[in-house]
Amino acid sequence: MDTTTKPTIVVVPPTTQPAVPVQQVTPEALASILKDKGGRSSFLTFDAVYDMTEMDARNQPKKMKKTGNPFLASGLEKHATTQVTVNWASSQEKSEKRGGDFSGAGTWFTAVIVGGKVTPLAVHKADIETEPADGPLAKRRAIVVNGGLVYKPNAKLFYLRYEIVRAPGDQPRQERTMRSTSHYQLPNGDKVDKSMVEPFLKSRGNREDETDIQVACLSNVTMLRIDGQVFDII
Repeated sequence: MDTTTKPTIVVVPPTTQPAVPVQQVTPEALASILKDKGGRSSFLTFDAVYDMTEMDARNQPKKMKKTGNPFLASGLEKHATTQVTVNWASSQEKSEKRGGDFSGAGTWFTAVIVGGKVTPLAVHKADIETEPADGPLAKRRAIVVNGGLVYKPNAKLFYLRYEIVRAPGDQPRQERTMRSTSHYQLPNGDKVDKSMVEPFLKSRGNREDETDIQVACLSNVTMLRIDGQVFDII
């Protein structure tokens, strides 16, 4: 008789990762949530869709050149996923060291301030009270009252304000590769090779405040992820 003890076999059922709940928030609620979230080890990733054929108030293309451009009436979109830093206090310090200011000096936008704290959102300076009240936007500073901005009536279009993560290297920061993936596509879902689009893109001018802080309109942001939380901006 075989008296050898046979090993016990334990069957462990496969585990499934619970789906991360998506929270629907307004821009104002998002500012309040994120103002206390940005730490030195935190990163934020967001997905965005940009209308490449958008026109300005003069009916001129905002992002693309007009002459010989076959995409102007195509509905071309840019779909991008970008990783950014979310240490708001550090971004403020970097802005000031590089000649800018969290109140918006040197740019057309200014950081949204909630309870005296700088947040990762921004507004156009034409939508808030500034000093001086008119003149070049880059020379205006936000007026802060009771720890917040003073908004003009019916003029609250919000932007995500961030500093992009770039690859390491010795060259100037703005020449290093962004941690971002993107592609161009038409409304029917057909993708367009970047080499066909890039010759018609407008070049960006040098920033007056010499920073690497950028903005994306929240209407373009489809999803935002930070510290295990996912937000859908409504």
